[in-house]
Amino acid sequence: TFDYHPEGDATSDIIKSLDMVFCFASLYFVFQAHRTVAEQHLLAVHLVVNTPLASGWRAARLHVLRKPAFWVEAVLTTMHLPPTVTFAVGAEAISGWLQSPGNYVLYRGENLMSVLSMLKIYQLWPLLRELCFWDLPKRHFVGRMTKVTLGSTFALKRMFNSSYAVFYVGVLWFFWLMAFGYVYRNVELTACLYPSMMLADGTYRDPLCARENSWMWLQQGRLQRKINDYTMFSAVWAVFVTSSTVGYGDYVPTTGFGRAVMTLVCTAGIMAAGLLTATIIVDLQWTPTEQSVLLMLERQKARRQMRDMAARLIATCWVRRMRRLGGLRNDPEYAHQVKVKFRHVLELSKSDTEKLGGVGRKIATVSKRTRESRNALDELFELRGDDSSLSKRSLEP
Repeated sequence: TFDYHPEGDATSDIIKSLDMVFCFASLYFVFQAHRTVAEQHLLAVHLVVNTPLASGWRAARLHVLRKPAFWVEAVLTTMHLPPTVTFAVGAEAISGWLQSPGNYVLYRGENLMSVLSMLKIYQLWPLLRELCFWDLPKRHFVGRMTKVTLGSTFALKRMFNSSYAVFYVGVLWFFWLMAFGYVYRNVELTACLYPSMMLADGTYRDPLCARENSWMWLQQGRLQRKINDYTMFSAVWAVFVTSSTVGYGDYVPTTGFGRAVMTLVCTAGIMAAGLLTATIIVDLQWTPTEQSVLLMLERQKARRQMRDMAARLIATCWVRRMRRLGGLRNDPEYAHQVKVKFRHVLELSKSDTEKLGGVGRKIATVSKRTRESRNALDELFELRGDDSSLSKRSLEP
């Protein structure tokens, strides 16, 4: 609830109680996950060195408790604000370079803990990583034999090189837009503008909220009244516009934390845009199978054009002979040129492209030879200079 109640709030206490239960339940699963990893390590050592497993299973739990990584994750997992506990922290928001005094912002404890709780999202990644590897049998054995670490980097490469890479990038972009939007909204809210901050006698619970710079903020070089925007849509829109490097200017970060969040948003947005572009380019490239199919289709197209040109050549010679426009029998020079050109067309149509290097070169060669054959036949039709009898209309029958 976007309000400040130092004396306690029933709705907030219920939410905090549920959050506390989920935090300690998550701690149990975190411990079990670390214990499973420790047992897998002990099993791998047993297979290599043949150490006894009986003592190893009992030592797995102690091994987890000695790991600093487990305690760091445990602190992040159990980090919450207990019921009936609330506080507020005031700070001078950054409103310009070396400007003093700056805009005064009062952060409510619930808002700060909500931002810190977003760090727990990383716990979803191990689950997604295992889902990425679930269809790979004997991956641990193969990884040890090849000395390839099947970790997060390998999982990301497999995801972004699959046929669903564009979908994964889109989901990732949407996910971090929502996460950064939620954080940005919380760091831009000031508790001085909460309804219950002002008491019945006109005073504020926090004396510093009575100062002018607690509600009149310097934004874009002008003094403007600070307004708390509680909608998630506005925060996500601001993050999206900033990440896409458009920057309409309708939403501007006014606090130091807000600018820090937008700095991360810009960096992540550039990376996401580049990743999306690279993924689309990879998807649009020809696969070896598609290149083979394209070569087969180009061959069929070339053969059809060769047949059409041969039929056109025969029809042209027949029309010339029947219309007495200079037959082959009465013009030896023309007959010789016809034979040479027709032999050249046949050689091009029968040429083999299998000895060429790559598939792309084969396709380009077939297309080039088809154009050369068409040009050679056009030159043949122009030998006599009588275009009226060589038109397509006269050859249609």
